[in-house]
Amino acid sequence: MRTKAAVLHDFNTPLAIDEVELQEPKANEVSVKMVSSGVCHSDLHLVQGHIPVNLPIICGHEGAGIVTAVGPGPSTVQVGDRVVLSWVSPCGNCNYCATGNPALCVTAIGPSYEGQLHDGTSRFSDLEGTTISHHLMLSTFSQEVTVPASAAIRVPEDVPLAPLAVIGCAVSTGIGAVVNTGNVQLGDSVAVIGCGGVGLNALQGARLRGAGKIIGVDVNEEKLEAARRFGATHTVNAAEEDTAEALIAMTGGMGVDLAVEAIGHPQTVATAVRSLRRGGTAVQVGIAPYGTEVSIDMTLLLDERKLLGCYYGSLRPAFDIPRYVDLYRAGKLLVEELITAEIEQDEINGALNQFERGEGIRSLVRYS
Repeated sequence: MRTKAAVLHDFNTPLAIDEVELQEPKANEVSVKMVSSGVCHSDLHLVQGHIPVNLPIICGHEGAGIVTAVGPGPSTVQVGDRVVLSWVSPCGNCNYCATGNPALCVTAIGPSYEGQLHDGTSRFSDLEGTTISHHLMLSTFSQEVTVPASAAIRVPEDVPLAPLAVIGCAVSTGIGAVVNTGNVQLGDSVAVIGCGGVGLNALQGARLRGAGKIIGVDVNEEKLEAARRFGATHTVNAAEEDTAEALIAMTGGMGVDLAVEAIGHPQTVATAVRSLRRGGTAVQVGIAPYGTEVSIDMTLLLDERKLLGCYYGSLRPAFDIPRYVDLYRAGKLLVEELITAEIEQDEINGALNQFERGEGIRSLVRYS
Protein backbone atom coordinates (compact mmCIF):
# COMPACT_ATOMS: atom_id res chain seq x y z
CA MET A 1 0.00 0.00 0.00
CA ARG A 2 1.04 3.64 -0.34
CA THR A 3 1.21 6.13 2.49
CA LYS A 4 2.67 9.57 3.19
CA ALA A 5 5.68 9.87 5.47
CA ALA A 6 8.21 12.44 6.68
CA VAL A 7 11.53 11.17 5.28
CA LEU A 8 15.05 12.29 6.18
CA HIS A 9 17.20 11.99 3.06
CA ASP A 10 20.30 13.88 4.29
CA PHE A 11 21.40 15.07 7.73
CA ASN A 12 20.75 18.71 8.58
CA THR A 13 18.09 19.06 5.89
CA PRO A 14 14.31 19.40 6.28
CA LEU A 15 12.20 16.26 6.30
CA ALA A 16 10.42 15.64 2.99
CA ILE A 17 6.77 14.58 2.96
CA ASP A 18 6.97 11.74 0.44
CA GLU A 19 4.61 9.08 -0.82
CA VAL A 20 6.15 5.70 0.05
CA GLU A 21 5.33 2.03 -0.22
CA LEU A 22 4.50 0.05 2.92
CA GLN A 23 4.41 -3.75 2.98
CA GLU A 24 1.84 -5.83 4.85
CA PRO A 25 2.88 -7.29 8.23
CA LYS A 26 4.85 -10.52 8.36
CA ALA A 27 4.87 -13.00 11.25
CA ASN A 28 4.66 -11.32 14.68
CA GLU A 29 4.02 -7.91 13.14
CA VAL A 30 1.02 -5.60 12.89
CA SER A 31 0.05 -2.63 10.75
CA VAL A 32 -1.23 0.51 12.45
CA LYS A 33 -3.05 3.56 11.10
CA MET A 34 -1.54 6.43 13.04
CA VAL A 35 -3.85 8.76 14.90
CA SER A 36 -1.14 10.93 16.41
CA SER A 37 2.60 11.24 16.89
CA GLY A 38 4.62 13.34 19.29
CA VAL A 39 7.62 15.29 18.02
CA CYS A 40 10.49 14.54 20.41
CA HIS A 41 13.81 16.32 20.91
CA SER A 42 15.46 13.01 19.96
CA ASP A 43 14.02 13.47 16.47
CA LEU A 44 16.03 16.69 16.22
CA HIS A 45 19.16 14.81 17.32
CA LEU A 46 18.53 12.33 14.51
CA VAL A 47 18.06 15.07 11.89
CA GLN A 48 21.25 16.78 13.05
CA GLY A 49 23.24 13.56 12.64
CA HIS A 50 23.96 13.11 16.36
CA ILE A 51 22.53 9.58 16.19
CA PRO A 52 24.04 7.31 13.53
CA VAL A 53 21.31 5.88 11.29
CA ASN A 54 21.02 4.53 7.78
CA LEU A 55 19.48 7.02 5.35
CA PRO A 56 16.91 7.52 4.02
CA ILE A 57 14.85 7.04 7.17
CA ILE A 58 11.28 7.81 8.24
CA CYS A 59 11.51 9.59 11.58
CA GLY A 60 9.23 9.48 14.62
CA HIS A 61 9.12 7.13 17.60
CA GLU A 62 6.22 8.35 19.76
CA GLY A 63 2.72 7.50 18.61
CA ALA A 64 -0.74 6.06 19.00
CA GLY A 65 -3.08 4.51 16.44
CA ILE A 66 -5.46 1.74 15.44
CA VAL A 67 -4.43 -1.75 14.32
CA THR A 68 -5.47 -2.40 10.69
CA ALA A 69 -3.79 -5.76 9.99
CA VAL A 70 -2.17 -8.58 11.95
CA GLY A 71 0.52 -10.86 10.55
CA PRO A 72 0.67 -14.65 10.94
CA GLY A 73 1.22 -16.17 14.36
CA PRO A 74 -0.10 -15.41 17.85
CA SER A 75 -0.66 -11.77 18.70
CA THR A 76 -1.66 -9.78 21.76
CA VAL A 77 -3.66 -7.33 19.59
CA GLN A 78 -6.39 -7.63 16.97
CA VAL A 79 -7.64 -5.54 14.06
CA GLY A 80 -9.47 -2.53 15.47
CA ASP A 81 -7.51 -2.36 18.72
CA ARG A 82 -6.34 1.05 19.88
CA VAL A 83 -2.63 1.01 20.71
CA VAL A 84 0.23 3.07 22.06
CA LEU A 85 3.53 2.27 20.38
CA SER A 86 6.69 1.41 22.31
CA TRP A 87 10.02 2.16 20.63
CA VAL A 88 11.52 -0.93 22.22
CA SER A 89 9.82 -4.09 20.98
CA PRO A 90 11.16 -6.85 23.27
CA CYS A 91 11.55 -10.38 21.96
CA GLY A 92 10.53 -11.93 25.29
CA ASN A 93 13.19 -14.64 25.04
CA CYS A 94 16.68 -13.14 25.47
CA ASN A 95 18.47 -12.93 28.82
CA TYR A 96 17.43 -9.31 29.35
CA CYS A 97 13.76 -10.02 28.69
CA ALA A 98 13.83 -13.18 30.82
CA THR A 99 15.34 -11.30 33.78
CA GLY A 100 12.87 -8.41 33.72
CA ASN A 101 14.91 -5.90 31.68
CA PRO A 102 13.01 -5.80 28.34
CA ALA A 103 14.16 -2.24 27.59
CA LEU A 104 17.63 -3.70 27.01
CA CYS A 105 16.39 -6.54 24.76
CA VAL A 106 19.49 -7.74 22.93
CA THR A 107 17.44 -9.15 20.04
CA ALA A 108 15.80 -5.80 19.30
CA ILE A 109 18.77 -3.45 19.64
CA GLY A 110 20.73 -4.54 16.55
CA PRO A 111 18.05 -4.37 13.85
CA SER A 112 16.42 -1.37 15.54
CA TYR A 113 19.54 0.75 15.13
CA GLU A 114 20.05 -0.55 11.60
CA GLY A 115 16.60 0.74 10.63
CA GLN A 116 15.07 -2.73 10.32
CA LEU A 117 12.44 -4.86 11.98
CA HIS A 118 13.27 -8.04 13.90
CA ASP A 119 13.88 -10.13 10.78
CA GLY A 120 16.55 -7.72 9.52
CA THR A 121 14.46 -6.15 6.74
CA SER A 122 12.38 -3.00 6.26
CA ARG A 123 8.72 -2.71 5.26
CA PHE A 124 9.23 0.76 3.73
CA SER A 125 10.54 1.67 0.27
CA ASP A 126 10.25 4.60 -2.10
CA LEU A 127 8.22 4.40 -5.30
CA GLU A 128 11.31 3.19 -7.21
CA GLY A 129 11.81 0.30 -4.78
CA THR A 130 14.74 1.71 -2.76
CA THR A 131 14.61 0.61 0.88
CA ILE A 132 13.79 3.22 3.52
CA SER A 133 14.82 2.65 7.14
CA HIS A 134 12.47 2.48 10.11
CA HIS A 135 13.26 4.69 13.08
CA LEU A 136 13.44 2.47 16.19
CA MET A 137 11.13 -0.02 14.43
CA LEU A 138 8.28 2.54 14.43
CA SER A 139 8.56 5.60 12.10
CA THR A 140 5.50 7.34 13.54
CA PHE A 141 5.87 10.29 11.13
CA SER A 142 4.21 8.00 8.57
CA GLN A 143 0.43 7.91 8.28
CA GLU A 144 0.55 4.10 8.29
CA VAL A 145 3.22 1.86 9.82
CA THR A 146 4.10 -1.81 10.14
CA VAL A 147 5.71 -2.62 13.49
CA PRO A 148 6.56 -5.62 15.68
CA ALA A 149 3.50 -6.88 17.53
CA SER A 150 5.30 -6.46 20.86
CA ALA A 151 5.59 -2.72 20.14
CA ALA A 152 1.80 -2.29 20.04
CA ILE A 153 0.36 -1.93 23.55
CA ARG A 154 -3.44 -2.12 23.66
CA VAL A 155 -5.25 0.66 25.53
CA PRO A 156 -8.91 0.91 26.70
CA GLU A 157 -11.72 2.31 24.59
CA ASP A 158 -12.78 4.89 27.17
CA VAL A 159 -9.76 7.18 27.01
CA PRO A 160 -8.94 9.74 24.30
CA LEU A 161 -6.40 8.08 22.02
CA ALA A 162 -4.53 10.99 20.44
CA PRO A 163 -2.90 12.40 23.62
CA LEU A 164 -1.68 8.94 24.58
CA ALA A 165 1.03 9.18 21.90
CA VAL A 166 3.27 11.02 24.36
CA ILE A 167 3.08 8.10 26.79
CA GLY A 168 5.11 6.14 24.23
CA CYS A 169 8.27 8.18 24.92
CA ALA A 170 8.18 11.32 27.07
CA VAL A 171 5.99 9.94 29.85
CA SER A 172 7.52 6.48 29.96
CA THR A 173 11.11 7.70 29.77
CA GLY A 174 10.75 10.45 32.36
CA ILE A 175 8.73 8.56 34.95
CA GLY A 176 10.82 5.44 34.43
CA ALA A 177 14.07 7.33 35.00
CA VAL A 178 12.88 8.21 38.50
CA VAL A 179 10.78 5.18 39.43
CA ASN A 180 12.47 2.28 37.65
CA THR A 181 16.09 3.38 37.22
CA GLY A 182 16.44 5.78 40.13
CA ASN A 183 14.16 3.80 42.48
CA VAL A 184 13.11 6.96 44.32
CA GLN A 185 11.76 6.34 47.80
CA LEU A 186 9.02 7.99 49.84
CA GLY A 187 10.25 11.35 51.11
CA ASP A 188 13.43 11.45 48.99
CA SER A 189 14.77 14.74 47.66
CA VAL A 190 14.84 14.76 43.85
CA ALA A 191 16.33 17.25 41.39
CA VAL A 192 15.57 17.17 37.68
CA ILE A 193 17.98 19.09 35.47
CA GLY A 194 16.24 20.02 32.22
CA CYS A 195 12.47 20.54 32.25
CA GLY A 196 11.51 19.54 28.72
CA GLY A 197 9.15 16.67 27.92
CA VAL A 198 11.21 13.96 29.63
CA GLY A 199 12.24 16.16 32.55
CA LEU A 200 8.67 17.21 33.33
CA ASN A 201 7.68 13.57 33.49
CA ALA A 202 10.60 12.82 35.78
CA LEU A 203 9.15 15.49 38.07
CA GLN A 204 5.71 13.97 38.01
CA GLY A 205 7.22 10.52 38.52
CA ALA A 206 8.81 11.87 41.71
CA ARG A 207 5.45 13.35 42.72
CA LEU A 208 3.62 10.08 42.08
CA ARG A 209 6.20 8.15 44.08
CA GLY A 210 5.81 10.42 47.12
CA ALA A 211 9.15 12.24 46.98
CA GLY A 212 9.58 15.05 49.48
CA LYS A 213 11.50 18.00 48.05
CA ILE A 214 11.18 17.98 44.23
CA ILE A 215 13.36 20.54 42.46
CA GLY A 216 13.14 21.50 38.80
CA VAL A 217 16.23 23.05 37.19
CA ASP A 218 16.29 24.93 33.88
CA VAL A 219 17.41 28.21 32.32
CA ASN A 220 13.97 28.96 30.84
CA GLU A 221 11.37 30.56 33.12
CA GLU A 222 8.49 29.18 31.02
CA LYS A 223 9.78 25.65 31.58
CA LEU A 224 10.30 26.30 35.29
CA GLU A 225 6.65 27.37 35.51
CA ALA A 226 5.70 24.11 33.79
CA ALA A 227 7.89 22.26 36.27
CA ARG A 228 5.82 23.63 39.13
CA ARG A 229 2.63 22.40 37.45
CA PHE A 230 4.09 18.90 37.02
CA GLY A 231 5.16 18.48 40.63
CA ALA A 232 8.19 20.63 41.46
CA THR A 233 8.02 22.03 44.98
CA HIS A 234 11.05 24.23 44.29
CA THR A 235 12.87 25.49 41.19
CA VAL A 236 16.38 26.68 40.31
CA ASN A 237 17.16 28.96 37.38
CA ALA A 238 20.56 27.65 36.29
CA ALA A 239 21.22 30.86 34.35
CA GLU A 240 21.18 32.84 37.59
CA GLU A 241 22.91 30.59 40.16
CA ASP A 242 25.23 27.62 40.40
CA THR A 243 22.99 24.55 40.24
CA ALA A 244 24.99 22.24 42.49
CA GLU A 245 25.50 24.91 45.14
CA ALA A 246 21.81 25.79 45.08
CA LEU A 247 20.70 22.16 45.40
CA ILE A 248 23.09 21.47 48.26
CA ALA A 249 21.88 24.60 50.07
CA MET A 250 18.24 23.66 49.53
CA THR A 251 18.85 20.29 51.20
CA GLY A 252 20.51 21.61 54.32
CA GLY A 253 24.04 21.15 53.02
CA MET A 254 23.53 17.45 52.28
CA GLY A 255 22.81 17.25 48.57
CA VAL A 256 19.87 15.51 46.91
CA ASP A 257 19.05 11.81 47.12
CA LEU A 258 18.41 11.57 43.38
CA ALA A 259 19.39 13.84 40.49
CA VAL A 260 18.04 13.20 37.00
CA GLU A 261 19.88 14.76 34.05
CA ALA A 262 17.42 15.17 31.17
CA ILE A 263 19.47 17.29 28.76
CA GLY A 264 22.38 15.15 27.56
CA HIS A 265 25.21 17.64 28.13
CA PRO A 266 28.52 16.70 29.79
CA GLN A 267 28.47 19.73 32.08
CA THR A 268 24.98 19.03 33.42
CA VAL A 269 25.79 15.35 33.95
CA ALA A 270 28.78 16.37 36.06
CA THR A 271 26.56 18.89 37.87
CA ALA A 272 24.07 16.15 38.70
CA VAL A 273 26.81 14.12 40.39
CA ARG A 274 28.12 17.18 42.28
CA SER A 275 24.59 17.83 43.56
CA LEU A 276 24.27 14.47 45.34
CA ARG A 277 24.45 13.65 49.00
CA ARG A 278 26.88 10.94 50.05
CA GLY A 279 25.47 7.67 48.69
CA GLY A 280 23.10 9.51 46.35
CA THR A 281 22.28 8.53 42.77
CA ALA A 282 22.43 10.49 39.52
CA VAL A 283 20.51 9.16 36.50
CA GLN A 284 21.54 10.36 33.05
CA VAL A 285 18.62 10.06 30.64
CA GLY A 286 19.32 12.96 28.26
CA ILE A 287 20.62 12.03 24.82
CA ALA A 288 24.04 13.35 23.74
CA PRO A 289 25.83 13.05 20.39
CA TYR A 290 27.59 9.70 20.15
CA GLY A 291 31.14 9.82 21.48
CA THR A 292 30.43 12.57 24.03
CA GLU A 293 32.57 12.19 27.15
CA VAL A 294 31.95 13.37 30.72
CA SER A 295 34.56 14.57 33.21
CA ILE A 296 33.76 13.85 36.88
CA ASP A 297 35.76 14.47 40.05
CA MET A 298 36.45 10.87 41.07
CA THR A 299 36.70 11.78 44.76
CA LEU A 300 32.94 12.25 44.70
CA LEU A 301 32.58 8.56 43.95
CA LEU A 302 34.54 7.61 47.07
CA ASP A 303 31.48 8.64 49.07
CA GLU A 304 29.43 6.10 47.11
CA ARG A 305 27.75 8.58 44.83
CA LYS A 306 26.48 6.69 41.77
CA LEU A 307 25.99 7.66 38.13
CA LEU A 308 23.53 5.43 36.28
CA GLY A 309 22.66 5.36 32.62
CA CYS A 310 19.00 5.08 31.67
CA TYR A 311 17.57 3.61 28.47
CA TYR A 312 13.88 4.33 27.84
CA GLY A 313 13.21 4.70 31.57
CA SER A 314 14.10 1.03 32.13
CA LEU A 315 10.62 0.47 30.72
CA ARG A 316 8.67 -2.77 30.79
CA PRO A 317 6.35 -1.83 27.91
CA ALA A 318 3.56 -4.38 28.34
CA PHE A 319 3.44 -3.70 32.09
CA ASP A 320 4.24 -0.01 32.53
CA ILE A 321 2.37 1.61 29.62
CA PRO A 322 -1.06 0.26 30.66
CA ARG A 323 -0.37 1.47 34.21
CA TYR A 324 0.42 4.97 32.96
CA VAL A 325 -2.78 4.97 30.92
CA ASP A 326 -4.73 3.95 34.05
CA LEU A 327 -3.13 6.79 36.04
CA TYR A 328 -4.08 9.22 33.27
CA ARG A 329 -7.64 7.92 33.23
CA ALA A 330 -7.82 8.37 37.01
CA GLY A 331 -6.70 11.99 36.72
CA LYS A 332 -3.37 11.38 38.47
CA LEU A 333 -1.08 11.73 35.44
CA LEU A 334 -0.71 14.91 33.39
CA VAL A 335 -0.66 14.12 29.68
CA GLU A 336 -2.49 16.81 27.67
CA GLU A 337 -0.52 19.39 29.63
CA LEU A 338 2.62 18.24 27.80
CA ILE A 339 1.14 19.14 24.41
CA THR A 340 1.82 22.78 23.56
CA ALA A 341 0.76 22.58 19.90
CA GLU A 342 -1.26 20.32 17.59
CA ILE A 343 0.05 20.29 14.02
CA GLU A 344 -0.39 18.69 10.62
CA GLN A 345 2.12 16.24 9.17
CA ASP A 346 3.63 18.87 6.87
CA GLU A 347 4.37 21.13 9.86
CA ILE A 348 6.85 18.72 11.52
CA ASN A 349 9.89 20.71 10.38
CA GLY A 350 8.51 23.77 12.13
CA ALA A 351 8.14 21.78 15.34
CA LEU A 352 11.77 20.64 15.10
CA ASN A 353 12.84 24.26 14.60
CA GLN A 354 11.02 25.16 17.82
CA PHE A 355 13.20 22.68 19.71
CA GLU A 356 16.30 24.39 18.32
CA ARG A 357 14.99 27.68 19.74
CA GLY A 358 14.17 26.08 23.10
CA GLU A 359 10.44 26.68 22.67
CA GLY A 360 7.48 24.50 23.63
CA ILE A 361 7.35 21.06 25.19
CA ARG A 362 5.61 18.68 22.76
CA SER A 363 4.03 19.23 19.36
CA LEU A 364 1.46 16.56 18.53
CA VAL A 365 0.99 15.54 14.90
CA ARG A 366 -2.69 14.76 14.25
CA TYR A 367 -3.45 12.47 11.31
CA SER A 368 -6.85 12.63 9.61
